[in-house]
Amino acid sequence: MKKTLAAILCAMLALALLPAIGEEAASIRSGDYLYTLADDGTAVLSRYDPVSLSVPDMFDGHAVTAIGDEAFSWFTSLSAITLPASVTRIGKYAFEFCENLTSIEIPAGVTAIGDGIFYGCRSLNEINVSPGNPAFESVGGVLFDKTAMKICAYPAGRPDAG
Repeated sequence: MKKTLAAILCAMLALALLPAIGEEAASIRSGDYLYTLADDGTAVLSRYDPVSLSVPDMFDGHAVTAIGDEAFSWFTSLSAITLPASVTRIGKYAFEFCENLTSIEIPAGVTAIGDGIFYGCRSLNEINVSPGNPAFESVGGVLFDKTAMKICAYPAGRPDAG
């Protein structure tokens, strides 16, 4: 009886999870890029793995306003990236373990950056911020909030990184 009840409960739990699995946004392919559409109709980049790249500002007529969580994580060959001015948000762990990335420029419109954005980027020695950014600034290649009181990201490839 206990085994039957346990099997029934497991089956009910599995069936209860099915709707949540199906609710995830479907990825759309545009060339070498995968993206999803946000509620407002803008594109959120979710996947690509080149040595260097320049992210376009539009996918099939949809403005790219965000780099999704883990969009470039584990792209160990990525050494250079250019983000479009249209980006306002960079998701958590977006560049995690991009071991060959040496520098990056945060666009002026970026006002939100997720946790661990450069975790494991051991070659990163400089993070720059475009002039006029209202939320972030770079001091000596280190990413700070605009008050320069809080370090948001410290490049692991800097000689003084410990």
